[in-house]
Amino acid sequence: MGFMAKARRYDHGNRMLHVISRSVHEDELFPTDRFAGLFWNEVGQRSLEFGVRILAMCLLGNHSHLILKGEPEAVANTMHRGNSKLANVRNLEDEKRRGALVGRRYNVVPVRDELHARRVIRYVPMNPVLHKLAVDPAKWRWSTHAILIGKSEAPEWFDRHVAIREFGFPDAASYERFVLQDSPLEPPPMSKAEAKQHEVLVLAQYGLTIDRISDVSGYTPRHVRRIIAQSSLGKPSS
Repeated sequence: MGFMAKARRYDHGNRMLHVISRSVHEDELFPTDRFAGLFWNEVGQRSLEFGVRILAMCLLGNHSHLILKGEPEAVANTMHRGNSKLANVRNLEDEKRRGALVGRRYNVVPVRDELHARRVIRYVPMNPVLHKLAVDPAKWRWSTHAILIGKSEAPEWFDRHVAIREFGFPDAASYERFVLQDSPLEPPPMSKAEAKQHEVLVLAQYGLTIDRISDVSGYTPRHVRRIIAQSSLGKPSS
């Protein structure tokens, strides 16, 4: 039996990328807000320089999550500059630190399909909640989630409207409802029409056929298809 050639690190086409950095030896990547801000701004500025779209970012104590889109070399340069800047300053100011700060550089996971996209889009902003660092993802300072839902001002390198579109949502409220689903937090209020459309998308996520969704919602199959076509959150079979 022959061996398959190892896939190149960046064979990802134009897909979204889930980029994860972890510190070596459980060291803190961001021991204070100052270091989090250093990485945040450096990666942001380099994304503009190299033509990378940052769709989401969340920084925690010993790791970070980003959702990016960009050419392989551009993503590599952006991450290298951000991680190198952080490591150099940490090593310069801490006499006990030497060498690499991030283990294995970083990990790039191309988003495979719609189901994978939904998991990543929700996982990244909810990470501080999962680690019990915050009860509300919008309260975590070093996350783009609050920017995406309009509760924090966006830096020059982040376009929340582009990110919302790339994620497949018609607006910020729809994105926030998706992130907060199955959590005890109160989602944004919906009109009757929005609630009905939300019901359609939820049913689609659970794999119901268009005909079955039509029966449950009261919409015609054509209307159901139109609602689903406006969102990348579900594509059930008819």
